[in-house]
Amino acid sequence: MENRFSICDYLLYIKGTDNSRVVYEGEHVLNAGHIILCGVTNKEENRLTLYALCLQTSALQSAPHKIEGTLVHDDEKWVVEKFACSCKAGQSGRCKHISAVLLQCSRTSLDKLEAVSQTDIKCTWSAQKGKTQDKYRAIPVKEMPCIKQSDGMKLDEAILMGIHDNLVSKLPNSALALHKAGRRCTNLSTFENEEVFTPYDEHDVVILNHATQSILMMELYHFHVNFIGSCCKELFDKHLLKDIDEILLKTKQSKEFWNIERKFRVTGSRIYELYTYKSDDWQKKANRYFNPISFMNKFTKHGIEQKPVARQIFMDATGLKVVECGLVVSHFNSWLGYSPDGIIVDQDGNPKELIEIKCPFAGATETIGSVVPKLKYLQLEDNIYELKKKHKYFAQVQLGMAMLNVFNCKFIIYCSFDKSMLILDVPYNYDFSKTLLFNVKGKYFKKMLHVMCNT
Repeated sequence: MENRFSICDYLLYIKGTDNSRVVYEGEHVLNAGHIILCGVTNKEENRLTLYALCLQTSALQSAPHKIEGTLVHDDEKWVVEKFACSCKAGQSGRCKHISAVLLQCSRTSLDKLEAVSQTDIKCTWSAQKGKTQDKYRAIPVKEMPCIKQSDGMKLDEAILMGIHDNLVSKLPNSALALHKAGRRCTNLSTFENEEVFTPYDEHDVVILNHATQSILMMELYHFHVNFIGSCCKELFDKHLLKDIDEILLKTKQSKEFWNIERKFRVTGSRIYELYTYKSDDWQKKANRYFNPISFMNKFTKHGIEQKPVARQIFMDATGLKVVECGLVVSHFNSWLGYSPDGIIVDQDGNPKELIEIKCPFAGATETIGSVVPKLKYLQLEDNIYELKKKHKYFAQVQLGMAMLNVFNCKFIIYCSFDKSMLILDVPYNYDFSKTLLFNVKGKYFKKMLHVMCNT
């Protein structure tokens, strides 16, 4: 008898019947051949950790969705312990992509699933991308065999423009009219200062989609830490389970909204203080963390004023394209937030590197050569300056790279005195980031969150 995942247990987990949408769509995804990888990353006596790649149905030539989950052998059958997918519905554990993977496990012996490594994961899409592009290559409608070829008649440009304008005037709410006029969101919320939020730009969507592919963020999600009580879950759901697209947009345009959304989250500038906190007085620590005192001094004011200048000088000097965004919230771990100083993107708009800008106050009156040797967060290694690993700035950029799914940070130190800068490359350190995040997640859910339930 083949060792398979039971179709009955599949329906029980997915909470569906043969007429359920998730079952119907999952079968179509599988039958269409969109599961391009399904294998085992870890195998124990009674436990299998699975990893799969599934083409995006609505964006077949984009990077595939990543599915990760665990099956446990219990009482002579396999049951689902947990599953997650990088798609927007994937956090529920019951999206169509997960449905397709579990269906495949019911059709194929689990013993026949291949063992996959990180190299396999990286190479699969590289090898499959060309085949996918050829298979789903878009062709103009006029080249489709069902379309009758034009007899060659052409209308005058003025007549075509008249038809176009007439359609737009008669159908002001049509896609054509909205595209010509420019789309605007009219129902987004405003604050007391009547600040109006503009629509999402193309970079916001790409940044969030790219971030959902972070392997460490998926692993962190599967590192389960229970809420202390139901009150903690209610607080978490109220303040942290929100639309991450909307947060990214609004925090870029409103400092007030930015302060609200980062209040209950662990962020880049504050994660290291939690990681290194040794005292048992978490009541005091949590209260101070979640209710910080807002202040502005000459040092912070200088940094705020000079960062945009430094960013522009960096772009001019390197020729790299840098985009700005608001607060990035993790798709899988909504208790994490990060506000990058900028993200370097390629010609297609895909995120490639993080930038972090520091503008030391001494740089207002001194050159970069004079300032850098005095910076306590740098060290000389073989006559090359590098960021100290035991410093909050190192933890800050490692969190940023883990969340944004990029593998290098341009750490920029800028002196406004002579508009000079030092640019350091800080590579992504997976091992450090994993230790950092697993440690802080435990502290956040076990030590900190419950404090706010009683305030």
